[in-house]
Amino acid sequence: MVQNAPEVEDVIREFHTFIGDAVTVAHNASFDMGFLYAAYRKYDIATTKHPTIDTLELSRMLYPT
Repeated sequence: MVQNAPEVEDVIREFHTFIGDAVTVAHNASFDMGFLYAAYRKYDIATTKHPTIDTLELSRMLYPT
């Protein structure tokens, strides 16, 4: 299914361009962003810190129990 898929480096570079300075929103974002930043380092992409809203943290704040 991935035989003709683009290389990971190409996808990461395309995503970096696509996201620009937009805010990212994800559930458990710190987990996901860690992988993204590791890929940026691996492919020598400028380390950008994307503004992020973590819905896991938000839900824990709104519903602590």
